[in-house]
Amino acid sequence: MAGEFDELMQLAADLEAGPDSLSGYVRKAVQVTSNKVKKSAQETVRERKGLGHVANAITYDTKESASG
Repeated sequence: MAGEFDELMQLAADLEAGPDSLSGYVRKAVQVTSNKVKKSAQETVRERKGLGHVANAITYDTKESASG
């Protein structure tokens, strides 16, 4: 479990070191990807017998820091 987030942490460090103009593109990429994951999860749940009613409860939140 110790190294599970190493690549993610390296990505975060690389993005932080990048130019300020990058933040808008990163935000959009995260939002689009999050929305696709949400819709995929909702679709999967809708297909399950007896669970379709909970599909709309699947959502996501993103959090931006003061620096964007």
